[in-house]
Amino acid sequence: FAINLKERPATLTKRAFLSDVSTLFDPLGLLAPVTIRSKIWFQEIWRSGVDWDDLVPDDISAQWLEHRSGLLQLTKLKVNRWLGSGVDGSIIELHVFADASERAYAATLYARTTQNDGRVTVLLIASKTKVAPLKPTTLPRLELCAAHLAAKLVRVVLQSWTDISCPLYAWTDSTITLAWLQSHPSRWVTFIANRVANVHETLPPQCWNHVRSEQNPADCASRGIKPSELLNHPLWWTGPTFLKNTCCFWRQSSEKIHTTELGVKSKVRAHVVNSNEHWSVIAKYSSYSKLRRIVVYCLRFIRNIQASLHNRVEKLFGMPNCQEIADAENRLIKYTQLFYFSNEVSICSAKRPLPLRSCLVRLQPFIDECGILRVGGRLKHAAIASDMKHPIILPKNCALAKLIVHEIHRLTLHAGPRIMQAVLQRRYWVVGARNLIRNVYHNCVKCTRLNRNIANQPMGDLPVTRITYARCFIRSTVDFAGPYMFKFTHGRGAKSTKGYICSFICMCTGAM
Repeated sequence: FAINLKERPATLTKRAFLSDVSTLFDPLGLLAPVTIRSKIWFQEIWRSGVDWDDLVPDDISAQWLEHRSGLLQLTKLKVNRWLGSGVDGSIIELHVFADASERAYAATLYARTTQNDGRVTVLLIASKTKVAPLKPTTLPRLELCAAHLAAKLVRVVLQSWTDISCPLYAWTDSTITLAWLQSHPSRWVTFIANRVANVHETLPPQCWNHVRSEQNPADCASRGIKPSELLNHPLWWTGPTFLKNTCCFWRQSSEKIHTTELGVKSKVRAHVVNSNEHWSVIAKYSSYSKLRRIVVYCLRFIRNIQASLHNRVEKLFGMPNCQEIADAENRLIKYTQLFYFSNEVSICSAKRPLPLRSCLVRLQPFIDECGILRVGGRLKHAAIASDMKHPIILPKNCALAKLIVHEIHRLTLHAGPRIMQAVLQRRYWVVGARNLIRNVYHNCVKCTRLNRNIANQPMGDLPVTRITYARCFIRSTVDFAGPYMFKFTHGRGAKSTKGYICSFICMCTGAM
């Protein structure tokens, strides 16, 4: 390696620190354990909020100057770039290691070459490092990010090895990450699932193995070491010692490592029941008559089942009768009132006065013999129907009231809002009925199509003679009509005379 450092800056600012760090050119990442220390220090400078032309903290400055003086020792470093391939019968394997610490994560790639005579050579190909994000995260997630980085590193190297086919092996010292990678991505949350799916595109689950932390060379790149220690570091340059053994030995040793605590949360399957299910059923239908008919058959089914259990023969069949339809309507009304006016229904059932804050206090409601909330008033002795004396109370925002208004609009042959309100109040008192009726009327497709505004032809401009001041009858128009038959006398024998009408109209004043 050739290290060409600039002269030591007089003042170590944030800008000078970044410029000095960038002079070390290492595209393959062979010096990753040394360069990662500079990245970590620069992240600490960034976290401290120092401006570009401000001095870096003293502790970082002292560490960097000591580290900078040791970089010159890397000029003694020589790396063998021949992987031992090209010999007949030689087998090349790619082994990638991933590891993470609280401050950085890294991936290292090694080539394991087996010669014809059984000799095994392990050499470093490339490595990649990244600092941990500023946002705090858990160590297993950083280990997963390291595995993701390892997959990307392998993908880049394989793009340049188009004519070589070699087996792939991936290693990590995190059992939680290993469990994530050896399972389907659908089991995990989005953050984990996305990275596991991306890793599986290059490194399938069967490629992953476990390695102890002290034998993981990526640990050097994730924590950083001094330049003097890197010169003679066998773990970094030639990988762990077990790679020089036979394949069956290190694969068996990796399979023995197992853990039962993988950090996998058990899935809880629960059946969620909607307490307002019958309201969603009402809103599911667009016709009140259809909804009423469905409720009739549901109640009939319940009665027939009860009759079968008690060995009764009075089962109902055929078309619904009037009593069944009335029972279905009462059920729908009572359910709606209990949902929206539960407090008022309970108070009126106890025959107590409503509080003044209630929206129904002016209606003087009461509960009839069927348990339905109705409007009170002073029309008890009126010679009209009972539903008109005491209409049924419904809220304006309920699905049942909307269906009833739609049904009235259809039965009145798409009448206007006033007729609809008059028909509605024969039996129902809907709170805020006018706005509901107008909403239904204006949203009716047939009414909108038939009552649309007809386009009018725009009139042309008036001539100049019509808008210019002048003396009367200076400019006039002539209209001639006829002939008309006139009689100058009355009685038998009067003769008719043909006549004509000629009119002169002033174009300025309109005089005739």
